[in-house]
Amino acid sequence: MNALNTSHPLLDHHGSLSIADEEMLAIDQIGKIVAKTLENELKHISPKALSRLESAREMALAKQKLSKTPLKSPSVSKALTKSPASFFNSKLSNLGSLLPMIVLILGIFLITQWQQTARLNDIADVDAALLSDEVPPDAYADDGFRLFMKNLMLHNPADSGSDSQTSSSSLDNSSH
Repeated sequence: MNALNTSHPLLDHHGSLSIADEEMLAIDQIGKIVAKTLENELKHISPKALSRLESAREMALAKQKLSKTPLKSPSVSKALTKSPASFFNSKLSNLGSLLPMIVLILGIFLITQWQQTARLNDIADVDAALLSDEVPPDAYADDGFRLFMKNLMLHNPADSGSDSQTSSSSLDNSSH
């Protein structure tokens, strides 16, 4: 790469090229070689073929000028240049890019609903256990009853069944 001119616009302040700039420079050099080869071969083309090539070039330049001249209203230019099918296809492609976002939002909404339903079911289970227990719900709020249950659990661990364990654990939770 030392054959490159150091004043080239693609060179950075260190005089080196990035990979993308090297590729652009290589493409530019290939284009110049192709153009030079075509210039040399132009001598061998018949005048009839030259006139057809010239008219094709004129038509291509005219089309390029038409496509680059903006209309007064961009929405009018889009409406005039696009068919209804291409309009709907572009809208569908925009929807396709929004689809992952829609799925994500829908997923978050469904997860939130599921968690809220599970939480309500857990609360309902605790309420049902409290209301179906032999001990009245007001007793759980009484500090003396909670202390009584703790002492009962400490002195009689063999007698503690699942009901008394549930009662003491719910008592511990209510104190925090």
